[in-house]
Amino acid sequence: LILFSFSTLAATQKVLLIGDSHSSSDTGYGSELYDQFKNTGASVHSYSLYGSDPGHWNTGDRHSLIYLKSHPLVFINENNQRESTDNNPTFDTYKSSFQPNIVVITLGTNIIDQITSDNSDVIKNTKELAEKAAKNSQCYWVGPPKIKDDRKANLNTAIQKIYQTVSPYCKFIDSEPLSDETKLNPDNIHYTT
Repeated sequence: LILFSFSTLAATQKVLLIGDSHSSSDTGYGSELYDQFKNTGASVHSYSLYGSDPGHWNTGDRHSLIYLKSHPLVFINENNQRESTDNNPTFDTYKSSFQPNIVVITLGTNIIDQITSDNSDVIKNTKELAEKAAKNSQCYWVGPPKIKDDRKANLNTAIQKIYQTVSPYCKFIDSEPLSDETKLNPDNIHYTT
């Protein structure tokens, strides 16, 4: 899956990737995205957290979700080494310490139902994260892929609402038409490749 054109990406570029479980896997999308940027010679930092949404990245709060508390933050460093930490994800900290030219956010699957129902906190947090990402950086927001779980009925509405919220700040990439349902894992959410 190639989402970006790398012909103009210089080796001096610094790329910050953040996302949810789709970005965490050591196979599939997360690994492929990291490798594509790294192969241009760019400096890449990738952070991902299972079950996360924009609010988690804005505040670093994993709140009371047992699922989030039981999964560590995954960091892929400059040498493509995977590290896990129980530190809370805070976008501001990662952006200010790394100072990227490009920010790629892969979030949306975990807010499908909330953004579809116009949850004001989710919309506020999504907008806030997009604004922060776009400040002094090129920003790309990759929306949720095709899924087959109980949220599937709300997917297209969610994609449109995420697009409307982030597009004033970030270029939105709709991954739904780029995803192949035949490559879904048995959980009907995550992809093998």
